[in-house]
Amino acid sequence: MRCDVIVTTGEMAGKRLQASIMRDTVENRYRHLKTGTGIVVNASISPIKDYKRGNFNYKNYLLSHGISGTAFITPNKWTLIRTSLSELSTLDILRLRAVKYKEVLIDKFRISGLENNELAIASAMTLGDKSMLDKSVRDRFSVTGVSHVLAMSGLHLSILYLFLTYAWGKRKRWVAVSLFNILIIWAFVFIAGMPFSLLRSAIMLSVFCMLDVIHRNTQPINTLALSALIIIFITPESIFDVGFQMSFIAVLFILSICPKIVSMEWHSSVFRYNIVRYLWKFIVVSCVAQIAVAPLVAYYFGRFSCYFLLSNFIAIPCTYIIIICGMLLLIIPLPVIQYSIAKILSLAVAVMDDCLIWISSLPGASIDNIHFNKTGVFSIYVAIIILCYVFVKRKTNVR
Repeated sequence: MRCDVIVTTGEMAGKRLQASIMRDTVENRYRHLKTGTGIVVNASISPIKDYKRGNFNYKNYLLSHGISGTAFITPNKWTLIRTSLSELSTLDILRLRAVKYKEVLIDKFRISGLENNELAIASAMTLGDKSMLDKSVRDRFSVTGVSHVLAMSGLHLSILYLFLTYAWGKRKRWVAVSLFNILIIWAFVFIAGMPFSLLRSAIMLSVFCMLDVIHRNTQPINTLALSALIIIFITPESIFDVGFQMSFIAVLFILSICPKIVSMEWHSSVFRYNIVRYLWKFIVVSCVAQIAVAPLVAYYFGRFSCYFLLSNFIAIPCTYIIIICGMLLLIIPLPVIQYSIAKILSLAVAVMDDCLIWISSLPGASIDNIHFNKTGVFSIYVAIIILCYVFVKRKTNVR
């Protein structure tokens, strides 16, 4: 079994390691290992090895997430001990408590009747716990181009924020309400493990909440830049994180390109209908976001998903249902209502998963083994920017 451990004594005190603990199938002592368990280990600490898949640098990925080394631990090389949280830093204590609380919330999902893939996908999409996802599910979401709904991102936080603002109604601009919303947003980010995509979104939403209270207009791109500067200032190594790069470039493209395309006046009577305009905005945002991250996905992972638009048409609405039902399931104490909500959540997960299974089985679902260097990535982005500029300029001139 693989887990993260925090060293509390010796030269490596305070450092985090990725440990691989061999399971003892006779005594099954590994079953006693829980979050926060103390162990004494006799093992060698090895530097992180780089396992490359495409251009993805696994070593940099672990380093950017605070992992300093690795250790392989055999069954006879560790023993359980009582340990005090006082030996950990304040941040590590808070993280540990957040993980324990996350486990309590996952148990609530289990009690409500969720199991197997439904439990794994719901836990990943609402709490950021991907430990129960098997390889087939991860591959399916990757091939169909909807991995972003499994990885906690601005989409998930935006759904939570929309849910909160709708629940508060006319009181949403009260100072106390805005502060409460900010508190809930950051609590969600902390429980989800503070991925860079959520940190970016949380900073942007916090700024938006504060400016909304004083009736000031926000400048989204400036807020995005502020978010990036804050994260890089606190953790400079985050700039090498794939999730950080993809999150910021996707939002940058959405903020800078989508408004220009969406606001165009198209010469068709169908755009008079709100449902058509909504679908059009959805298509534009999905395409722009996918185009924005496609060069990075191809560079790091050597893959391009061909049916991403179809997949997102199914995954995004299901994501709204799953996240909102997940939140309601955790806050509503009545078992009868919990059971009904769990049924809706399970149905949404099942529909999404079955549709993605079908899409991933289609011919040419993804193009794999794509190889190009950093110069190629830069050239593709330059070409995309030029094409977008020409497209928008041409449509503007036609008008």
